[in-house]
Amino acid sequence: MVDTINMRILDGDLGAKVSDMGATDFVVPSNYRIKDAVTKIRALAGPNPIGRLTLVCHGVGMLAHGDVNPRTGERLSLPNNSNKFVCRIYGGYGLNLGKDGLSLTNVMDFLPLKEEFDPGGVIIIYGCAAADTGPTHTIPLKDEYASLGMTFTGDGPALMKKLAAVTGVSVVAATELQTVIQDSLLRTADRMPFVGPTYRFTPDGSQTLNAASY
Repeated sequence: MVDTINMRILDGDLGAKVSDMGATDFVVPSNYRIKDAVTKIRALAGPNPIGRLTLVCHGVGMLAHGDVNPRTGERLSLPNNSNKFVCRIYGGYGLNLGKDGLSLTNVMDFLPLKEEFDPGGVIIIYGCAAADTGPTHTIPLKDEYASLGMTFTGDGPALMKKLAAVTGVSVVAATELQTVIQDSLLRTADRMPFVGPTYRFTPDGSQTLNAASY
């Protein structure tokens, strides 16, 4: 009988700080593309079906004016009130994982995992605001990270739904920034329970408020 296994896949700088690494945990090197990470996941799983695959990584975010409509990018008309927030960190722009990160442009690279999960398998995304929706933003000037005119759209739900469809299992992710406890003496850190609500995205494209905790 083959046992179901749980796995954690950690981005490089986070993985170096986790103190309870197990045999099926894997720290993604900075030169790995998503295809390389998926190949490693399959190798670690071997003949065992995956019950839970947890991705521990930074969510890509953007600081924007708080009076921006996250769906259209248009400025909203708010009353001049000092209690209103003036800016907000939006998520939903993908995940920092390896060399290229995970986004809608390369999520299909998870396809080799489609038959690797247990029937009740699930992917847990522990990354800040991974399922958030942020405004579309075009880089106005060329800098060290992006070229002139490059456009980013924060659509975390679309990415989560696509990942669920590609792998054939549900994906659970949060819309808010998450918390990590760090020990400055031991130079370690690990994830806490989810902050705020999480949503479950299923392979059929549905999105529901998630009741389970992870």
